[in-house]
Formats: sequence, structure tokens, C-alpha cells
Amino acid sequence: MSISFHHGAETFKQLAVDGQFAVNEESMQAYTRVCDKYIDGWDELRREAIELAVPAPMGSSDFAKRIAEYNAKVAVGDERALIPNLDLMYEGFKKMREALQIARRNYDEAEAAAEQSFTAFDQE
Repeated sequence: MSISFHHGAETFKQLAVDGQFAVNEESMQAYTRVCDKYIDGWDELRREAIELAVPAPMGSSDFAKRIAEYNAKVAVGDERALIPNLDLMYEGFKKMREALQIARRNYDEAEAAAEQSFTAFDQE
């Protein structure tokens, strides 16, 4: 899921850069609040997630040790693990926020161009 979100955020940003996406102020603020909530809470979230990478003391049996190691692996074991995907989501939210800022500028530019066209038409 995070890989898809990250890719979607890259696409979202590229659409804005290419001028194919614009957003009004109200929508930008709503989306930005969501992005900021994740971005602002990132340090604490990552710190807590890293604690999951340490095998918890679950007992002294071989089974308990294997379960503890497995749980730690789920947190950091490979690209499908929790922490790498949280990292991707963080980067995705940052890209999405950048895209929203670009899209807002696109909206302002389109609005200004429309106003100039309307003014020119009105003066004829």
C-alpha cells in the first residue's frame, strides 16, 4: 500500500508541475492538514516504530524467541516491513504537500489569466 501511495504522490506532484492539476485555497488547506498531521507526527511515530525492531522478551523457550525475532523482522526485515513503508508514506506526504503548493499556484495563475481575458473582452 505504501509503495502505491508513494508512487501516487509522485504522479500527483508531476501532474501539478506539468500544470495539469490545480486546487483552490479551501481544498488545499484541507489536504494540507492531512499531510501536516502525518509529517508533524513523523519523528515520534518513527521512534516508536523503531522500538518494534528490538525483539521483545517473550520468554526463554525456542518458540518464544522465534516469535520475538519474527515480530522484529516484520518491523524492519525487508522492503515490505513496517518501517520502510512508513518511510515511504512520509516521503509521499511530503511530495503530496509540495504538489498541493504547486497546484495552488497553478490555480492562482489560471484565475489571473481568466480575469485578464475577461477584462480584455469586457473592454471591447
